[in-house]
Amino acid sequence: MAEAPLIFYANEDRDSCALDLLYKHLFTLDVVPDRVMLHANRAGGHLQQVKMERLIILLVSVDSLVILKGHGGILTQMMRHRKQRFGLTGIISVLCRPCAWETLLKETLICSGPNGVPIASGKIDQACLSVAREIKSYMLRWDRAIEGASVDLEALYGPAGVGDYSAGDTISYGKGDGVGTGKVIYVKANGIYVVHVEGRDDHHMVSPCDVIVIERR
Repeated sequence: MAEAPLIFYANEDRDSCALDLLYKHLFTLDVVPDRVMLHANRAGGHLQQVKMERLIILLVSVDSLVILKGHGGILTQMMRHRKQRFGLTGIISVLCRPCAWETLLKETLICSGPNGVPIASGKIDQACLSVAREIKSYMLRWDRAIEGASVDLEALYGPAGVGDYSAGDTISYGKGDGVGTGKVIYVKANGIYVVHVEGRDDHHMVSPCDVIVIERR
């Protein structure tokens, strides 16, 4: 995986012990996630800025669920787009404390302690180790899903071509106030580039003349 997973968590003291312990167990498995604290007024922006290929871990308690529920539309759209492209949502929900997670997070991979008990409700050390191993296993599946998705690009965007840039290169697009950058994920015929723009769920079709057509999936 090119980038470390992201762990989203609520600023709640009752979750801090589970978060720290899970982080340590992941570290022993060579997984070093980045931590992002959820805020009610910024969670939507944080979710939208996550690259589609990046694995997300949600530390789920009633506090984080209240925040996520306020941005349920964004989360649902993210899961749908990822599943369409990769066959998996790439989102892992770790049950930290009891809460009504089922409606919002049922499409994610649910990790918990033995018998579905939240990790902070039982033998927390053993539960965090078990969850860390599940996360590591899912990461391998996620990597394979991302690699396998590339074979469908020709069917999705048309015949491949050759241009001055290749897949993986960073390219500028637009003019004036609309200038931006993105990563080339596919080169079409006639030098048209399919560019992924971070923080967006659409791909940009960029020509050498900077003529942009936005193609929604």
